[in-house]
Amino acid sequence: TPRPTIAPTSTPVPNPPPNLPGTWKVVDSPSLNIDTNILRSVAVVSSDDVWAVGYGLIEHWNGNRWRLVSAAPGGNPPDFKSVTAVASNDVWAVGRRQDTTPQGYQKTLVEHWDGSAWTVVPSPNGSTISSQLLGVDAVSANDIWAVGSSSTLAAPYENTLIEHWDGSSWSIIPSPNPSGGSFNKLNGVAVVAANDIWAVGSYSGSTNHSQTLIEHWDGSSWSIVPSPNVGPYGNNLNSVAARAANDVWAVGASNNGGNSLILHWDGMSWSVVPSPNIPDWTNQLQSVTTVAFDDVWAVGVAHFTWYISDGDEITS
Repeated sequence: TPRPTIAPTSTPVPNPPPNLPGTWKVVDSPSLNIDTNILRSVAVVSSDDVWAVGYGLIEHWNGNRWRLVSAAPGGNPPDFKSVTAVASNDVWAVGRRQDTTPQGYQKTLVEHWDGSAWTVVPSPNGSTISSQLLGVDAVSANDIWAVGSSSTLAAPYENTLIEHWDGSSWSIIPSPNPSGGSFNKLNGVAVVAANDIWAVGSYSGSTNHSQTLIEHWDGSSWSIVPSPNVGPYGNNLNSVAARAANDVWAVGASNNGGNSLILHWDGMSWSVVPSPNIPDWTNQLQSVTTVAFDDVWAVGVAHFTWYISDGDEITS
């Protein structure tokens, strides 16, 4: 069946404001000699000191070009999910690696840049089955937080996982799981202050109708904070950004990934902020960052789904 031509949007695209400081452009970046090259996260030290990580990849921008930087041996290849930078000689990347058992379980992976090389820093696992770290953020050199999930063979099958670096070692910090949740996961973490940290993700019960999950650190413990959903199913949060104690943003998707989802914390409660979608497309927001109170950016993906004559689903 010939592939149909789909217009990316049915609404007019506004002209950009005349005072934009520049334009976006593709910057050449190297790839590994593997089937899949993916960059998932970026951290900035300065305009000439930027790090990007992904599946098997660590790359560095020196102000003129991107270059590959060798990761420490830690996976097949190491699968990095997030990176944060404290200083030019203090950068952390987290993710997962595959162990050497016949089952090929996933284990947490933490690597550190000391200004000259990346090294693996031992990190605990939440279970003997599979564990992964999906987000990381820093308060200071001796106060780093990473979040993710761990899996078991019995209900609940997936639990939240939060780990902390105190300057000498990584340790698991107890984190709650929603009552009745069988699949609980934290995808992102953002720091306001040492006693004000947010983690976001999702949970679902046996019906797999996922709902938003937001947890907060008050300096002594993590607790679940009520968060809204759009519709009864398919809600998840992928990223969180914190500008102040009363200005925190979280983004993801609702309606089984059909619509973008944006939540805002005003210091008292989380609320849904209306967000646009490309009509008839699947819309998901993957990451968010803040510049100022009235200047917030969220990015993600939109793809179209259609059906061929025998009912098979195709997305693009």
